[in-house]
Amino acid sequence: SLWWLSYRQDFPRLADRYHTDVGWGCMLRSAQMMLASALRIQRLGRAWRRAPSIDAEPPAYREILEGFLDTHAAPYSLHRIALIGTDYGKAVGEWFGPLTAAQVIQRL
Repeated sequence: SLWWLSYRQDFPRLADRYHTDVGWGCMLRSAQMMLASALRIQRLGRAWRRAPSIDAEPPAYREILEGFLDTHAAPYSLHRIALIGTDYGKAVGEWFGPLTAAQVIQRL
């Protein structure tokens, strides 16, 4: 079971301007999906498969997913990734290359 983190709109504003990542968030979302897969394997194991209902999932399942919410507070959110990217010369709303995405994920 893989998690899919894709473009969104109408999330809490980022840098007082962006409410969507359409057009610039593809590499950030790809990096999020790689990180989510690593956390899933680490915390739930390779054999984990999605349960029929969220209530049947272990607490770690929800903890991991909540870490990727598109909010300023979530530790693996698009918001945090974009803001950390500014330390690597990428403005919020600017496309990241694979190196920048990897550097930011490493800092999370």
